[in-house]
Amino acid sequence: MPEPLRTALLLAAGLLAGLICAGAAPVLAQGSPPNFSATDIGWTAVGTEWTAVPGGPQPVKQDPAHRYVPNNVGGQPTFRIADISNPNLTQFAKDSLKKTNDDVLAGKPMWSRSARCWATGVPAWLLTPAQPMFFITWAHRNGWPAFSLPDYASMQSSIDDGYLFIAAQQHAEVAPVGFAWKAVVDQGADPGLWQDDGSHPTTKGTYLAACVFYASIFLESPAGLNYHADLSDGDAAQTQQAAAATVLGDPAKWGLP
Repeated sequence: MPEPLRTALLLAAGLLAGLICAGAAPVLAQGSPPNFSATDIGWTAVGTEWTAVPGGPQPVKQDPAHRYVPNNVGGQPTFRIADISNPNLTQFAKDSLKKTNDDVLAGKPMWSRSARCWATGVPAWLLTPAQPMFFITWAHRNGWPAFSLPDYASMQSSIDDGYLFIAAQQHAEVAPVGFAWKAVVDQGADPGLWQDDGSHPTTKGTYLAACVFYASIFLESPAGLNYHADLSDGDAAQTQQAAAATVLGDPAKWGLP
């Protein structure tokens, strides 16, 4: 497999799993305090709860009256509902969290700052020496009716607009996987991009994402690459061409040089 495509595939696979990888943390001398302002570390937390320091106050966790369902466990994911009965909260914090809780319970999506790729306040996050690239994802095959997105087209449009807006604010590049996905869908027939759950990608969907990242990172067309995963030559060629046309047809739209 050509190394650039292997790199793109690994990037896509990592992003599809919902992870953003950062550089390795520096090795600390035994007993030395951690350096939270280092320039070679990053932070990620996926589906976890805060852990209390032994003997210290309990952090705010999920309200036990509302079950939290994370991604990739076989159920409909939910947003967090804070337990505002925590005695460590000031009244101001309780009032703010209650407002957020009420919005979630009313059906408003409340993405976390890190999920939106906004700075989360940790100095190491701000100083991580990396150029972010936003992954414009694909929509569910049948939309997300629970959040007033009744079909694929409306959900994809919402995703596209949101990512492009945030990327413009952050002067960041984007990998327009969702746009390429729609280009394949618009060709008609069965695009073969979704698994049966209508959310996760098939091999073809993953391959399309990898080709978009290849084009976005290297500014080269993936058309003609020999690695086809387990796709037929025809499917691989269609997918490569869709990625190339989407990314390289107007690189400036994606913030690419």
